[in-house]
Amino acid sequence: MEVKVKTLKKYILFIVVFSVISIIAYNVYDKKRTEKMREIEMKEDIEEAIDREYKDLLEEYNSIIETIQDYDYSTDFRSKYLYKLNKLLDSPNRYTKNGWYHIDLGDFEDNFETNKDEDKEILRSIAARNVYKKILGND
Repeated sequence: MEVKVKTLKKYILFIVVFSVISIIAYNVYDKKRTEKMREIEMKEDIEEAIDREYKDLLEEYNSIIETIQDYDYSTDFRSKYLYKLNKLLDSPNRYTKNGWYHIDLGDFEDNFETNKDEDKEILRSIAARNVYKKILGND
């Protein structure tokens, strides 16, 4: 069985063109896949960083709450921790609306349980903001 040279050239040309197109298509696909994988990894890294920052803030928050609720400390000392709590939550008057130690501590004890979940949401947003500041270099 004899194959003509002209027909053989057509087959070889077709195979070469098909191979080149396949290689180009694979490279484009691989580049998109790699970019998508990097994007996913970056999102996961950011979420992990936010979780770490949130855990640190939550630990500090819980420590401050323990101190405020510990009656072994003086009222003056505990009220200073109310200001620390306000600073941590980025809300200057969240728990010190009146400016009187006894009233502010009483209000804190009355409203703490209802504000607890909102405080944690605030801490989560502060953690996200801190992470994005670190990423963008806006310390």
